[in-house]
Amino acid sequence: FADFLRSGLRRLLFVTLPVSTLLILWSAPITRLLFGYGQYNEPHKLRETALCFALYTVGLFAWAGQGLVARGFYALGDTKTPTFIGSFLTIAFFIPLCLIMRNFGGAPGLALATTIGAAAYFIGVLVFLDRKLRKSRYKAPIGLDKIGGTLMRTGLASAFMGLAGVLALMLA
Repeated sequence: FADFLRSGLRRLLFVTLPVSTLLILWSAPITRLLFGYGQYNEPHKLRETALCFALYTVGLFAWAGQGLVARGFYALGDTKTPTFIGSFLTIAFFIPLCLIMRNFGGAPGLALATTIGAAAYFIGVLVFLDRKLRKSRYKAPIGLDKIGGTLMRTGLASAFMGLAGVLALMLA
């Protein structure tokens, strides 16, 4: 079970980080394609929408990963722990963060707060599931070190990909 989750999370990170990088690079063209007509064809509105889209996309790995990890709890018959973690983080962390970011950054600030909230939930449920699987009943940790290694290697490769994409966009 732990091997399956670890393998799934590593594959998920391997796919979502480069996809996030591409979507961030393409945020302005995608926004122009979908919304750049009619009364919404104002450059400042399109730029802000593209920025929000890019900020949401940064958290793609967390949105995809939290679903997989939460289902790990469900497979163990534990529906309360992920619900409690999510409720606690929403009340103690996410709502105050949204209030701060709304006043600080407007719509892009709320997009960033949502991404941070998704990442916090993903990390929270991942750590708690690892603790649960380490206990004497299971003795099968997920292997956060291997997941972290995949995150670092794929993140670094995606950063280089993003840098190459930015340079290509600047030359185009």
